[in-house]
Amino acid sequence: MVKLHGGFRNFKESFTRAERRRVMESKKRNINPRLVANQVEQDFCDALKSGDLSWDDFPSIRGIFESTVDGGREMYQSWMGGSKERPVGVGIHESGVNLSSFSNIINQISFSRVMDEFNKPNLIGDSLVEVIPSDNEWEKLPGMGGIGDQAKAVNEGENYPIASLSEDFVITPETVKYGMIVPVTKEAILFDKTGLVLRRAGQVAEYLAINREKRILDVALGIIDVYNRKNRGVITTYGNDSGTHDFDNLAASNGLVDWTNVEAARLLFEDMTDPNDGEPVMIDAPKLIVPGALLDTAARIVSATEVREVSNTNTTTISANPIAERPEVMSNPYVKLRSGSATTWFYGDPQKAFGYLQNWAAESVQAPTNSHLEFTQDIAVMNKISERGVAFVKDPRYMMKCTA
Repeated sequence: MVKLHGGFRNFKESFTRAERRRVMESKKRNINPRLVANQVEQDFCDALKSGDLSWDDFPSIRGIFESTVDGGREMYQSWMGGSKERPVGVGIHESGVNLSSFSNIINQISFSRVMDEFNKPNLIGDSLVEVIPSDNEWEKLPGMGGIGDQAKAVNEGENYPIASLSEDFVITPETVKYGMIVPVTKEAILFDKTGLVLRRAGQVAEYLAINREKRILDVALGIIDVYNRKNRGVITTYGNDSGTHDFDNLAASNGLVDWTNVEAARLLFEDMTDPNDGEPVMIDAPKLIVPGALLDTAARIVSATEVREVSNTNTTTISANPIAERPEVMSNPYVKLRSGSATTWFYGDPQKAFGYLQNWAAESVQAPTNSHLEFTQDIAVMNKISERGVAFVKDPRYMMKCTA
């Protein structure tokens, strides 16, 4: 395991020895040295990926630069005007300096920061969708309608009936790319602005994660309507049975007060049927999505061990919590922010209802060394943090919107 206690001296010595072994191995195999990994560098990056080493553990970005760049210390001293080995102000990309190891490590630090932000437990968006990888800008996602109950009695010697399938598909919106570039400048190395670089990477990752959260919630909460089945045009995600919206998944006057409201939402699914086979819609993993004002109420309803009912004759009846299948309660401040309501809540199986078409997940990609940027902007290395995708509606019949 890579350790940084006591500064970078031991790390630099280990890295230098590994560099010599890398060069020797490349000569032995008669290949380019860059095709052979520096084991210390690889262990360092692996420790970041596994979580054994955190981006918080880095005491010095200058230390990484001096340890992994050949002549890095002398170069730093030249910027300060105190190096005898190099002329004052030597450029980062001059004299064939190899920044690949420094760039790789900075990229892994950046990627770890990205994962920290996108995996925060208070972001619920990714739990509401099925992520579907794609290499297209948009998809006509094929799906076959259920065959329905076509089972028939088969008499001895007769042929089995052939089950017929009806074509069904959903057209997604086009995916969109989001991202920003995080530079590591000469000043960041010179003045050892480790915190600034990490904070900048963290802020970029944070806002990308928040942007994705908002876009998913806008679709899941029905703020933006994108449901387009069989190319019939976009219809509202939530609505009453009227016009082109031939199903009812909008329950008005059903504010969340107690277990009876959850029951009312659940029972509405019994009137919902698959448009192809007429069979009831089945909810497998119910979730309760609420704004912050209803979070405590929802938690109390779901976690209660018993309920008490008082009749008009003041007779109290105590019974176990009647909710047979306890839904998972999900909430964060963006639920109210996007919906604009402190009383509207949602019930159902969101991963059956919604998807996220993803061209690529959140990633951090390092730019190749570029002397032009170093000369004009004093940028040593750059990392691009980006993701591309779009949220869409698979089948809104698996979700219910309830208003007070």
